[in-house]
Amino acid sequence: MQGKDILAELETMPVGRFHYKLLLAAGLGWAFDSMDTGLIAFLMPKLAQEWQLSAGAIGLLGSIGLIGMAIGAILAGALADHWGRKRVFAAVVILYSLASALCALAPSYTWLVCFRFLVGLGLGGELPVAATLVTEYIPTRVRGRFVVILESFWAVGWLLAAGLTYGIALDFGWRVAFLIGALPAIYVGLIRMHLPESVRFLLSKGKIDEAQAIICSIEESVGRGLNKKALLREMEKLVVRDEYEATKGDKNGRMDEGNSVAIEAVNPIGQSRIKDDVRNGKERELVNKGRTEVKQKISVMGLWTKAFRQSTLMLWITWFGLMFSYYGIFMWLPQLVYQHGFSMTKSAAYVLVMTLAQLPGYGAAAYLVEHWGRKYTFVIFLLASGLAAWFFGGADSLSSLLLWGTLMSFFNLGAWGVIYAYTPELYPTYIRGLGSGWAAGLGRLGGMAAPLLVGFLLSQAWMVSQIFLLFAFVFLMAAAAVLFLGTETKGKRLD
Repeated sequence: MQGKDILAELETMPVGRFHYKLLLAAGLGWAFDSMDTGLIAFLMPKLAQEWQLSAGAIGLLGSIGLIGMAIGAILAGALADHWGRKRVFAAVVILYSLASALCALAPSYTWLVCFRFLVGLGLGGELPVAATLVTEYIPTRVRGRFVVILESFWAVGWLLAAGLTYGIALDFGWRVAFLIGALPAIYVGLIRMHLPESVRFLLSKGKIDEAQAIICSIEESVGRGLNKKALLREMEKLVVRDEYEATKGDKNGRMDEGNSVAIEAVNPIGQSRIKDDVRNGKERELVNKGRTEVKQKISVMGLWTKAFRQSTLMLWITWFGLMFSYYGIFMWLPQLVYQHGFSMTKSAAYVLVMTLAQLPGYGAAAYLVEHWGRKYTFVIFLLASGLAAWFFGGADSLSSLLLWGTLMSFFNLGAWGVIYAYTPELYPTYIRGLGSGWAAGLGRLGGMAAPLLVGFLLSQAWMVSQIFLLFAFVFLMAAAAVLFLGTETKGKRLD
């Protein structure tokens, strides 16, 4: 592998069994997490009827999990940059699965609200970490497509939730549905324990031997052998170069412009010296003290330095807007259809039809992000989501309800696929988990507020058309943020 660094090797590696195994393992967890989120939405009419819940109480039940998701996303994103993607991945899945089982045992509304908060902690922690792990392993040429396909498993989960509600909960009770929904998550947790840690994360921590072993294993799985000595030599160069990029040439290892990241890297091989070409044609020499030491101090203020502030602002606005609109609409969708005068069975069936449109929406997004690019695909899908939401709110017949509901699902979930592909590409490795976690976590505030707000507005006699006009406006604001603040990342190589 003379003359190539390890990241170039990851980029040129053919897509093989390892990549599909990673996608499937992460995707199954994504689907089961979605199924749990969908279950509470589909079961709201039944829970409201059984416990005589007000609109405000229903809104709280939909929002409390999102409060947990906001906290979980922020904590897990930061922990993933310190403890590793894989370790945090496994922990949040275990938390989520146990809390889901507890929901089936909830003796009252109050206990169910408490357990839903714990479920949210696990869900919120898992999603950004899963996207980061997949992003860091998939070659640039297919990365956007893979992440959108990963997000498409969310639609599979909603279909499973509709099936459990339609086929089980209405006949055997909502507790059985929650119990069944918790079982697959335990299985997926076991699968994830066999997935490797991110090579990029290991390199950022100076764990050369572990990264080398993983790369060799992946290369063998795709039928490409490596010269291990050459591989180690190139990985040494990578550590030196990454250290230089992080410190921006300050001899004390401190970053310019107040960035709170400090990295010290030394060569792990004996007392040797390494010289590596750096900016402006200069050479940088690092003397190894016989050990590898990588120290990182990362805080949220690093997201607001000059290099990242525009992307951070854009992501926080769009994540908030997309979360607000999605959870405000889809958490209440079965209940709103039910309030149109349809039975619970028919309401579940109609929402199931709308949910089916999510799959081709993801497919279209997966194709377009690699042809039009992330930015403009995102803008178009957000604008189309707003238009469909506006017409859905004014639907006065079953046919128009299904038409605009289907289009709303198509474009809304396609936008979700784009944002999960787009977000990790805007940050470098050492801060990627933190940046993705904070964006998702702040977005959860919108998701948390929306179900509560819808419940409040309905109690104040707001019309459904007025509420969906609000959602259309939020979609418009999110699209404007991407258009004016976003940068294109199609074909961008992760550092």
